[in-house]
Amino acid sequence: MLKTLVDIYPKLHNEFYTETGEITDYICIFVNDKPMSALNRMDTVLKNDDEILFFIPISGG
Repeated sequence: MLKTLVDIYPKLHNEFYTETGEITDYICIFVNDKPMSALNRMDTVLKNDDEILFFIPISGG
C-alpha cells in the first residue's frame, strides 16, 4: 500500500522512507485501530474495508 501511495504522491517518499529505503522510525501506521507493530508489521495483509491511519507524533521541548 505504501508503494502505491508513493507512486501516486511521490512527495510522500521522504515521509515514509529513510535514505536507505527503510520505513522511518517516526511514522506510526494503524490498521483498524491496531498498530502495525501489533500485527504483522509490513507483512500485514490488508482488506478492502480496512481503515488505515498514519500518525506522525510531534514532540519537542
